Amino acid sequence: RKDSWDAYQMLMNQNGSVIAASSQRKYAFNAIFTKSTHAGRSILADVLQMDGNSLSSFEQITDTWQPDPNKNSNDLLDSKSYMKVLLESTFTLAPAGHNPECFRLYEAVEAGSIPVISLDKDYKQHKCKDSLSHWLDSPIVIVESWNE
Repeated sequence: RKDSWDAYQMLMNQNGSVIAASSQRKYAFNAIFTKSTHAGRSILADVLQMDGNSLSSFEQITDTWQPDPNKNSNDLLDSKSYMKVLLESTFTLAPAGHNPECFRLYEAVEAGSIPVISLDKDYKQHKCKDSLSHWLDSPIVIVESWNE
């Protein structure tokens, strides 16, 4: 998304800005998504709720997708805060939305955060599953289910 790219550039252009090493990041992982765009996202939200936050994490899970994250009238994380969290996270959980491949994969990588994707039954039945084919050999974390 252009708004996330602009926020990233602004954060990186600040004096003394560097991408921290994974071991120096504030959060082990982040989970920033809307449940309404794919059934697998609700499953992940349930798994995270059951986990009880055994690791340091940033979780912002909303029920309904909104077109503009920077509008004060919604409960989405604004673009600058979103990119800041990615820069502070070792891993970024990237559940499929309308398409298995999403902007979050690219945004995480540019922030130095390692994407985590699930190749669950919903992915295997998705008509756009081939959109992730170029990611499958990359240095990301791939799980068979969000329950892992």
